[in-house]
Amino acid sequence: MSNGVDMKFDQLTAQWLSSIEQTQKLSTVANYRSKVQKYILPYFKDLLFPQITPEMIDNFKSDLLQTGLTAKYISNILSCFKVLLEFICTTYHYANPAISLSLLPQEKQEGTETETLSHYPIQELQNILWHDTDITKAGVLLVINTGIKIGELCALKWKDVDCDHFCINISYTLQRVKLDATTKLIRFPCSYSRSIPIPQQLKEVLTPLQGEKESYFLSGGSCPVEPRNMQYRLQKILTDSNLPRISFSALRKIFIQKSLEQGLDLFSLCKFLGVSTLDLGKITILYKYRLYLYYHITFSKSIYK
Repeated sequence: MSNGVDMKFDQLTAQWLSSIEQTQKLSTVANYRSKVQKYILPYFKDLLFPQITPEMIDNFKSDLLQTGLTAKYISNILSCFKVLLEFICTTYHYANPAISLSLLPQEKQEGTETETLSHYPIQELQNILWHDTDITKAGVLLVINTGIKIGELCALKWKDVDCDHFCINISYTLQRVKLDATTKLIRFPCSYSRSIPIPQQLKEVLTPLQGEKESYFLSGGSCPVEPRNMQYRLQKILTDSNLPRISFSALRKIFIQKSLEQGLDLFSLCKFLGVSTLDLGKITILYKYRLYLYYHITFSKSIYK
């Protein structure tokens, strides 16, 4: 291996991407590759690594903040950049030009999303979803009542829906991944497989809609519905009903809000969401609800009814 002295930044980046292909999931590598090619390489690719200065990195960060990208997405780009720099510095014993810099953008103002969610007419949306419920409406209700992600919903098969035991089993997620010049829709195993209880009312809606065990929940066939197409379906329901736009991610947050309001303990909530930890600071700031740690909610009915 070269000592890296004469290698340009794009060559060093290619080494890093090659190295993580051995240890990271395909979706993670594709995610990193996309951010590197679109945002990082255009700025640094022709430079030798010793030519990259803290001032240059600070300018890169400032330029990102002017792109109109969300603060969260910019943070993800900068985190990817930080991991890349650490690899190069560790491999070739360079001093890290970003060691003293904060790579995180300024936080959004607190309360913006809180206010939006707290005033969202969720009950009106649910009334529409419970009326003449088809499989699309049932999918949205599933997210509201279980907190699953849109990728997990799209990867769900009917064999994963256990109406007899009032639960769904989450083991996979669906994601469109860019591989070289093409993109593919891939069904990945979830980081945390789990069973999530569903309320009686939702079970009664799902039972007559049931399809073949190996068929996908949303499509009823062998091909899944893409997450972005499911998002379009949700927006059509909202448009036809004159309701404000809302994302599946926001519906998941409303599930968290209502679960805490109902007294669901944090251990169970983390288990249902498929996460190992929750940032309690943000949750308590966001929803301002008292947390009842050891009281389990009963899912004999919808938590919103």
